[in-house]
Amino acid sequence: MQALNGFQVEDHQTWQVVPLGIREVKVTDLLYSQTSISDHFQDGSPIHRLVADLKSGTVHPLQLRPLRVIDWPGRGLVTLDHRRVWCLKRFQEQLRETVHVKVDIYQLPGNLEHLFQIHPVLNELMRKYDTRGSGLRVNIRRRR
Repeated sequence: MQALNGFQVEDHQTWQVVPLGIREVKVTDLLYSQTSISDHFQDGSPIHRLVADLKSGTVHPLQLRPLRVIDWPGRGLVTLDHRRVWCLKRFQEQLRETVHVKVDIYQLPGNLEHLFQIHPVLNELMRKYDTRGSGLRVNIRRRR
């Protein structure tokens, strides 16, 4: 047993985040970790433009830069790239076939929930975790 930031843990390796590399997943399997997103990307372009580009075929989902995704045991595949996922989900709604996308995936340890319960800072993080509806939807904030 080792001490990790003042807390006793069985094996430090069990608390590691493991990079799994680039994978291809269904857009429908991706969850949000926020309740809202901006209606524009950081470069100033509106998110609806990417939806239009996907619909017109100008952009193919597998050509997008891989999304950063956390594989959270007991919760699912949680994205860090909410606006692009929102665009891809809107695109998916208009198709019969399944849309796939590349993700750069990181595996959280299976016992992470226990760490959240015993560590005061992580416990506070979870209380403030900004998502509702199990990460299945997100609201769009209008740009000011």
